[in-house]
Parts: sequence; structure tokens; C-alpha cells
Amino acid sequence: EDEDNGLDDVELEGLRQRLATETGRFGDRRCHLTVIGEKSQIDRFTDLLNKCFLTSDEIDHWQSGGTFDDPWPTELVQKSY
Repeated sequence: EDEDNGLDDVELEGLRQRLATETGRFGDRRCHLTVIGEKSQIDRFTDLLNKCFLTSDEIDHWQSGGTFDDPWPTELVQKSY
């Protein structure tokens, strides 16, 4: 409920200055992932993972209010064995 997350003015200004120098499209948001395994499996995994990320055009579409189809199933099926 606290809009400033309990930070004082000095801390907020420090964060603003730090974010102003960030070069990423979304400020300081980043993700680091370490993948361990066989080279052929790592390449396949990382290729598939990269397909999950939005392209620059898709990000522009989203930022301008666009939406995307949700690929997840809308119905769940439960199998009993």
C-alpha cells in the first residue's frame, strides 16, 4: 500500500539516478540463466527458450496496447489410470 515501498527521498533519488543510466529497454530488469548439460541438449533448449521471448515488434505491439492470443489450453483434462 506504500507507494514508495518504505524508501525515503534520498533512496528514491538514488534509484532514479541509477535507472536513468540503465541501457536496457526495461530499465534494470534482467534475467541470468545458467544451463548445464550436454552441448547438443543445451543448444536445443536455448533455441526453444529464445523462441519464447518477444521480438522487438511484439514488444512495440504490447506497449501500444496490443494483445496476444493465449496459447495455453482453456480446458483441463484429467486422466485416471
